[in-house]
Amino acid sequence: MAGSRNVAYLKIDVVRAFEDEELRAEFSIPAKCVYSGDLCPDHMGIMILADSLVWAEQEKADILIIERAGLCLRCTPYTTQSLGIVVLSSVSGTNAPLKMA
Repeated sequence: MAGSRNVAYLKIDVVRAFEDEELRAEFSIPAKCVYSGDLCPDHMGIMILADSLVWAEQEKADILIIERAGLCLRCTPYTTQSLGIVVLSSVSGTNAPLKMA
């Protein structure tokens, strides 16, 4: 199909996330998750950005979507030449108890 793009997805979270598994299963796209542990996931995203781009290239992705937990909106480091989108959720989701355990 003309104009189609290959997408890769990276989720950065603190404790537990399921989005990578769900997107991989539903859309058959390369997807993975990185846990930041005690480190802010927003800052972890900058620390692993170079490796993430290499991974996306290896997966032959034209677009890399990186989703972070967004815990540090005040000091989130922004990069240039990228599109940033803020999504504010009004629900915790069905997996919230597992993420907070």
